[in-house]
Amino acid sequence: MKKDFLIIVNPKAGKGKAGKYLDVIHREAMKSGVSFDILITSKRGEATGFAAGNLDKYENYIAVGGDGTVNEVINGYDINHENLPTFGVLPLGSGNDFGKFMHGKTSPKEILKKYFYGKFEHKHSDLASAEITEEDNVKIKFKFINALGIGFDSFVAKENLNTKILSGIASYVLAVILSLKKFDGVRANITADGKKILENKNLLLITIGNNKTSGGGFYLNPYAEVDDGLLDVTTVPHKTPLQILRSLPLTLINRTEKVEGFEHRNAKKIFTELLKPYIVHADGEIFSDKAKTVKIELHEKKITLIA
Repeated sequence: MKKDFLIIVNPKAGKGKAGKYLDVIHREAMKSGVSFDILITSKRGEATGFAAGNLDKYENYIAVGGDGTVNEVINGYDINHENLPTFGVLPLGSGNDFGKFMHGKTSPKEILKKYFYGKFEHKHSDLASAEITEEDNVKIKFKFINALGIGFDSFVAKENLNTKILSGIASYVLAVILSLKKFDGVRANITADGKKILENKNLLLITIGNNKTSGGGFYLNPYAEVDDGLLDVTTVPHKTPLQILRSLPLTLINRTEKVEGFEHRNAKKIFTELLKPYIVHADGEIFSDKAKTVKIELHEKKITLIA
């Protein structure tokens, strides 16, 4: 018989906030009477193994951490497996874009109570697979549920991982400031559902999103809906540091469409060829810093969320 919950915790998420919340999680689960296990990660990628190895043993998974933890757990899902665990998030990381989509401003303790006492709704989310081919022809395959970025946002994501002084949006803003003088654009060809949409264009960013926000609250895909059966593709031409600083506030207040050169499209399959190998991130995790091509395809089957 399946247990109710597998709770996968990244104790380092949110500068240790997730780890400090372990006692609360255990206490609330015990009070509710649900059957559960808690697994704590000790290294990158371990959450994927935990999720992949327990698909037949639990009714629900809860990822405790930020978007990176969400990504790791989601990568443990075999989309073709029957009766997959429903997917929940306790957003306690530095970036919580997908968790905030699921729960809004609900406190972590209230989220736990809703989960453990069955006071939640089932929602659904699209899931995408990506395949990166690097300049040495090494292939990297993974899934993502929130957003994939190439360009300034991936450059900033790498800077953010290297300079974890702050958390949340403040951490991302600091990384933006540090990146302004270093970033010189990314030149790409992009094909969406078999149609070439951009050719040899120098871009500030390419963001392929399932959710509206990424980077801890930036609306880089303002028209995205997680369950519409489409991925949103946002492109913005390269800009000067001053132009980037002027554009940044618009992405924070959901006015990204006002950024000069903003273009938006929908597609189920996206192929990006980078004329110079570049950094690719998904859900805040760096998957390559020398990607030559990126192939993305949306799965037909959706993930069931508890939200």
